[in-house]
Formats: sequence, structure tokens, C-alpha cells
Amino acid sequence: MKALWRRNGHQNLLVFCNGWGMDARVVEHLAFAGDLLILSDFTDFTLPLDVETAIKRYARRSLISWSMGVWMAARLMGNIDYERKIAVNGTLKPVDDDFGIPEVLFHGTLQQFDEQNRLAFYRRMCGSQKILEDFLLQAPVRKLEDQRHELDFYWAHRRDEAENFYDLAVVARKDRIMPTANQLRFWQGTPVHEMKGGHYPFFSFSRWEELLNLQG
Repeated sequence: MKALWRRNGHQNLLVFCNGWGMDARVVEHLAFAGDLLILSDFTDFTLPLDVETAIKRYARRSLISWSMGVWMAARLMGNIDYERKIAVNGTLKPVDDDFGIPEVLFHGTLQQFDEQNRLAFYRRMCGSQKILEDFLLQAPVRKLEDQRHELDFYWAHRRDEAENFYDLAVVARKDRIMPTANQLRFWQGTPVHEMKGGHYPFFSFSRWEELLNLQG
């Protein structure tokens, strides 16, 4: 797991749990008034003790998780209290025919993952040519094998359970990675904010506070 801190000396912390294959670059355009911690590249269910201790030192804490990070955050940080916990385009059964990415599609991506298929994934994730072009200007700097290793970890643990601790689920209406209908089916009983766009939603915002202020 990679942990990137952006510290400004505040007592208000936002933790962002990133999606598969990503790094901090994909959200570098988003400003935040407090301190920011970006977690990426998950290959186990261990939150380093120094990271957990540092998170708990803050007087105020919020969590935003995206895609596979929705599930990972629930596994890693269920024992940490947050004022607000928001899931973005993900579920707690992320590899699932009814509640996440259908297994045949997920496994197909894993089996055929190469440079061409990575670009095809980014295209589906962005949902439009303009968003793709902007995304590629701040695309993650990660090797194919590195991303494949993370994907393999998710596949191996696809049956592992995670308890729901989210206050709000943000669901894009045209998600071509984690089907919108599956997300809405999973989040029944949890407040949902539907928004336009595809799986990668972050160019709709300029500040993290805009996401934190969304309501169901």
C-alpha cells in the first residue's frame, strides 16, 4: 500500500482510498483546506500502524473512497471513527454479478491485461473522449505488472466480506466499469446521491469539500 500525505498543519484530515491501478495523480487537481492522505496500490488487508496512529491523532476525520477503494477502506479502517464516510462508484461486493463488477468481466480484464487493454479500461472509466484526454494528462504512473498484481489480489479475495459503515453512496448514472444498476441494488438502505457521468467522476469537482457536502 502506498500512502501519500499532503500536510498543511491542520487538525482536519481527509482520507481518500483510491481505486484499482491508480495513484495520487488522478486527483491532484482537487484542493482541500485541511490535511489530505491518499491511499493507493492495495495488495493486503494491513493498514500500517504508523498510518493508523497518524490518522487517529486528528481531531476531525473524513473518508472518501472510490471504486475498489470502497471495499478496501471498509476492510482497513472499520475501527477508525470518521465524521463522514462517502463511497464513490463502488460497493462492498466489488466483484459480484449482482452487486459489483460481473466476475466474467473482471477475470477477463485480469487475463488480458496489457497496454492496449489498460487504455481501453481508462476509456470506459472516463466515459467520453474529452474526459479521457484530460485524464491521460494526469494518469497514474504505474507499471503494468504492478497494476496486474493489485488486480490479482482483488480477484483472489473477491469473496471476502466487509461491513457497511458508509453514510452516503455516490453513484454515476453511466458507470461502464461497475454497473450503475448493480451499485443501486447494493446500496438499498443507504442514502444515495446520483450524479451524471461515468466511473471516474472527479473532473466534476475542483475541491474535495464539494464531494464531502453531497447529500442523498
